[in-house]
Amino acid sequence: MTILMPAALLSIVPVLLFSFHQPRTFCLTLAAFVLFLIALLVTVIVEVPIVQQIDKWTVSTLPGNWQQLRDRWGSFHLIRVIAAIIGLALLVAGAIF
Repeated sequence: MTILMPAALLSIVPVLLFSFHQPRTFCLTLAAFVLFLIALLVTVIVEVPIVQQIDKWTVSTLPGNWQQLRDRWGSFHLIRVIAAIIGLALLVAGAIF
């Protein structure tokens, strides 16, 4: 994911540049780009720090709020997955139309 998500974002930039004069394709691709960017930001800003905390846990050092952290990660993971799926659908729609 460290390489894949930024590479996917960068691969969308030429499509945006070449589709500037095709409004429908440009708008769909731009919306997909924004959703992929949201997915990347959610991953980097919210999910990675939580995972880094979890990596340090042991049975004896398990914090009292571990369930809240798990639920927070799950909520943001859902946001990330939905943004990525809708972004992919928009990107495919832009390519088809």
